Parts: sequence; C-alpha cells; structure tokens
Amino acid sequence: MTKRYILALDQGTSSSKGILLNSQAQVIAVSDNFPIPVHAPHIGWVAYNPHDMLDSLVKAGRDVIQKAGVSPSEVAMIGLANQGETVIGFDRETGEPLGFAISWQDRRTQAIIQRWQDQGLALEITARTGLKLDPYFSAAKMRWILENEPAAAPLLEQGRLCLATSDTWLIGQLTAQKCLLTDIATASRTMLLNLETLDWDPTLLEKLEIPRAVLPDLVGNATCVGMVDARWFEAAIPLGGLCVDQQAALFGQHCFQEGEAKLTFGTGCFMLANIGSDPARRSPDLLTSVGWQTDGVTRYVLDGGIYTAGAVVDWMVDRMQLVDSAAAIDDMLAEPAAIPELFFIPALSGLAAPYWKPDMKGTWHGLTLAHDRASLVKSAMEAIGFRVKDIFELMATSGLKRDHLKVDGGLTRNRFLMQLQANLLGVPIHVMEITEATALGVGLMSGLAAGLFSSKTGFPENPPPQIVYRPDKQETQLYLQRYQRWCSIVQEVIAWPKRGIPGSI
Repeated sequence: MTKRYILALDQGTSSSKGILLNSQAQVIAVSDNFPIPVHAPHIGWVAYNPHDMLDSLVKAGRDVIQKAGVSPSEVAMIGLANQGETVIGFDRETGEPLGFAISWQDRRTQAIIQRWQDQGLALEITARTGLKLDPYFSAAKMRWILENEPAAAPLLEQGRLCLATSDTWLIGQLTAQKCLLTDIATASRTMLLNLETLDWDPTLLEKLEIPRAVLPDLVGNATCVGMVDARWFEAAIPLGGLCVDQQAALFGQHCFQEGEAKLTFGTGCFMLANIGSDPARRSPDLLTSVGWQTDGVTRYVLDGGIYTAGAVVDWMVDRMQLVDSAAAIDDMLAEPAAIPELFFIPALSGLAAPYWKPDMKGTWHGLTLAHDRASLVKSAMEAIGFRVKDIFELMATSGLKRDHLKVDGGLTRNRFLMQLQANLLGVPIHVMEITEATALGVGLMSGLAAGLFSSKTGFPENPPPQIVYRPDKQETQLYLQRYQRWCSIVQEVIAWPKRGIPGSI
C-alpha cells in the first residue's frame, strides 16, 4: 500500500492535537483537542501525570486518522511536537516515571536558580546556551528531581536514570523504550546545550551538577529515529520530524528566510524570528535558540516569550468565572464602557522578557467600586496585547522590524485582541488559515524525513491570511498612551519590594 500521508502530533501545554497531511503537504484532517489535567498541589507548582500526556497524544492521533478515513498503514511517518521545557524523570529500562512531569510554567525551582545566580553563573549560561538563568528552562527542574525524588539516587547509581524534556519519555513509550532521544531544537531550551558545538555543554553540566549520563541522545529535526509500536495506531509507523512547539510553528508558518517572524497565541505567547546561521547572535532580554537542523544546516532564532496568554483567558473562565467562555469575550467587550481606567499585570506565572521576574505576581491597578466583570476582562485582554507590544519592540531594536506579523494559535479567534494587537503594533496582523502551525511545522519536517517532500522549497505556498486586521490610527494613538501608562505601572510594581511594600495584591 502506498505510503502517502504524514501524521503530525502536537503534545501541547493544555491538550494534544493532530493533523494529517497528504503528499502535497496539504492538511486533510484535524483532530479534536484532547485536554490534559493540570495538577497544582502548591503555589507555583504546575505538573502533569505523564500517562495523561501520552493518553491525550494517542487519542489525538487515532482521532485524526479516523476523521481522514485512511488506513494507518498508509501513513509514511509520524512527526511529534512537544511543549518545550517540561521535564520528566524516569527509569530508562522500564520507562516508569519517578513522579509527575514538571511543567515549563512551574516555579518550584526558584531556590535552585537563586543558588546558581549567587554562584555567578548567569552570564556564562547566556554566553554558552543563549538562554537566561530562569526557572522556565529545564536544567533546574532536572536538578530539583535529583535533590527531591527519592528514587533518583538509586536509579542514577544503577545507570538507569533519565532526566529529559517530555518528548523523550513520550518517544520512549511510543517506541517500546527502543529510542530515548530529543531533537536539537528542544535540547536548546534546556539551558544545557552549547549553541556552538550543538552538544551538551560539559562545563555547565559540571557546574550545575547534572550528570551527562542522565541526558538523552541528540538528533536533527528531520531524521527518521525509529518505529512507533503497532499497538498505538494499529500499524508500525516510522517516527521522524521532531521539534519543540514554537520553533515548529515558525517552520509551519514558512519563516525559512532570515528576518521572518511569527507570533503564536497559545497557553503562553511567543514571538520567534529566524536569525540565520549565527549561533553567537545575542539580544538584550531576548533568547537565542536553535530553530531547526535540516539537511545538515542549523538555523537559529531570537525568541521573546510571554508566560501567560491563553492561560489568562482560561483562568478568567474556569477559576474566576468572569466570563462564561473564551468565545463570549468578544460580545462582552463589544460596547465600550465609560469607567475609570484599570490595568492588569498578567504575571500569573512570573514575567518573562523583557523583565525576567519569575517571582513576580499578578496585580490589578486602579480597581474601584465602579468596575465590573467586563472591566476586569477587558484589562486582562489589553494586558496580553501590551506584553506582545513589549516583545515586538524588543525585536525591532534588535534589527528585526516587521511591516506585518503572522499569527497563529487559539486566541487568534478573539476579534477584540487581534484588532487591539494591530492598533498597538501599528502593522497589519495576518491571521493564518491554518491555526495549528505547530503541528504543520513538524508535519513538514516529518515529510522531509520520510522523503515525501524533496526540500522545503518543494512545499506549496502558505495560503493567504484568513483575516487581516489593520491598525486604526485613532485607536493606535489611544492605546499607545495606555501602553505607556501600563509600562509605568509595571515598573512601579517591580520596585515595590525594594520599598518594603508587598509585591502582589
């Protein structure tokens, strides 16, 4: 039977999803979203049961195959995107996890980060890895497992301990423990990969006290790495095309040329720009990472991340019950309200670029008896837009100025936010027809690994934007003023602890 389809799976922060591509790289089916329960036993902790992650991933794959009406034996390759810096410790031989997966959003490692900060490692880490010393990344999570999971020490002594990003455990499960590896782009998000050598950095491993033996092997992003066991999808299918989510989305948005950029509105919000083949390029308050490695060529990216975007919306719907659903926000905010100004700082998991304040908490500024639920929701949506403005300006000062911006992700369905974003940035916002850019990206990489596509120049052109939001000059001036006021408030809140005033309300 002819192998003519690619199954692309995206194991994301809050759910897993899948798409099926044909031999022309066209999406022929999209799965439902299969949610993953979140566990937050302590303030600042965010974790998942690894088996829940695997279960949602497999359900997404089976669902999209069924929706497409194709036989699993017709699938030439499976590609896999992962949520990034999330870490799972497990037994190499049995695959049994030591505990829950520690999410990229988790902040339990702040004391470890502070210890490394006190040891003067921050500048060296940035120089070697392109990243900031921050709980966001994987290294401190690995160290936390070594110090806090009772089973870690005996497994380490026996040579059976693996500490890795979540993709490694998932790949192990899918391949019956035959493959324990991670791709080069995902590895560049651990705070342990040297961007020059593209290998685990021995100096940092020694200083951060993470044994080389616990880490997985490294592979490129468009390489066949093994076979997915037939029990998962009713056929043994090759596995290849592996990438961390945001870099996969950049690839999926066809940002193949230096200077091209995209913005993904997911649980967090991430703007990435292709910076070509220079691993030494750095920009204050942004991150440098591997974009992808295909055909032996490595591309790098500048990355500006926002920890909470879609997570803010979920919090307003599920925890605060300020609005019935994400879809109801546009209707709620349709009529402008003549009420006193209100500003929100969305530091629900700290603040990333350009502030790098992992211990900062969320605040509302200007709250009065005149405000209602719509006021709170509007201030929160504005805050997401303001944080994107932060990153957009950082990119511009780094020489990456854009006359438009490609965007993808679930929040692009929110008309209020998209128009606000166009007004704030002063450039058209191009909402792509394919919202699952991450899955599309690993699908394209997987097609390269399978030989189904000859090269990225052989991909069909991206379809034109589904919707273009253009800036309104009058609204732009209004929101730029509000943005400047918001920036002043953020700086005031950052300074509060220095004045002896509590840093959160």
